Amino acid sequence: MELAWAGCDDDEIASYSGHTTKAMITKYAGEARQIMRARQAAAKRR
Repeated sequence: MELAWAGCDDDEIASYSGHTTKAMITKYAGEARQIMRARQAAAKRR
């Protein structure tokens, strides 16, 4: 999740973590990305 917070894309995360499927990356990085998208949307509303 820390890599997702840092802005790494799926390929970078897979290279570092050794995950071989998108499902595993989504499992661990998905929550961080959802929170970042929500914050971006809230910022646009201001």
